Amino acid sequence: VSLAIPIVLYLMSAQMLSPYLGMVALLTLASGLVHSASFTGFASASSAAAIYMIISGKGMQFFKISLGMIGCVILLFAAGARMPEIFQKRVFTAVETGDVSKAGTFTGRMVLMREAWDIVDGTMILGLGADQYRVVSHEKAPVHNQYLLLWAEGGIISLLGWMAMLTI
Repeated sequence: VSLAIPIVLYLMSAQMLSPYLGMVALLTLASGLVHSASFTGFASASSAAAIYMIISGKGMQFFKISLGMIGCVILLFAAGARMPEIFQKRVFTAVETGDVSKAGTFTGRMVLMREAWDIVDGTMILGLGADQYRVVSHEKAPVHNQYLLLWAEGGIISLLGWMAMLTI
């Protein structure tokens, strides 16, 4: 979703996607984001949209799109729709209070990322091997960061290869 939102915004600004169809796409993506109840996804998607709008210089367009989406959300709430309870608990509370520790599994994922940096420090060139992170992890779970997971399991060559594929 974090990647899809700026793509939809670009397609709308390049007039390759009609504003109405773009709004439907953005509302669909936003709905998926709300129902996933992922604080990381919410923060990433919001940041990606804001960064795109700043870089593209389409601030007024972003304002119009935001007003349209807010209007749609107000209509949904007026019609009786409610925010999913899990979203309220895991994301809305963290945003409202400004306390990241209330953001569901975010703090646990940060522990996994710190652990991954320690593992990468010792296996930077060759890596651990495919699906070995879970075996050596104190948490017995893979890190929820694709870059770190690839680097820890496949080494720097694996990470650079994956980044090259993304660049293409």
